[in-house]
Amino acid sequence: MNDLLDQPGNYGFLKHIGNQRYTPLYFGQADSLRNRLLNHERWADAVRAGATVLVTHTTPAGEAARLSEEKDLIAKWNPPLNVQHRTTG
Repeated sequence: MNDLLDQPGNYGFLKHIGNQRYTPLYFGQADSLRNRLLNHERWADAVRAGATVLVTHTTPAGEAARLSEEKDLIAKWNPPLNVQHRTTG
């Protein structure tokens, strides 16, 4: 994870479910992807749940844009490790 950008963005922990498909386990946002993800408190939980992929997306449009994107992703996918913004469970 040392190659993470020191830039604002959104991220997700994903689990491979076969046939080039993945399911999200957690989504978040950060002022600095590098600082947030190097010691993320949910990473161990995600690994135990089967996470094998970290995806990131830089979002320089500001915190409001990152929060909106995070909320939309969580509402659509309902990742099990997120507790806020879920639409089911």
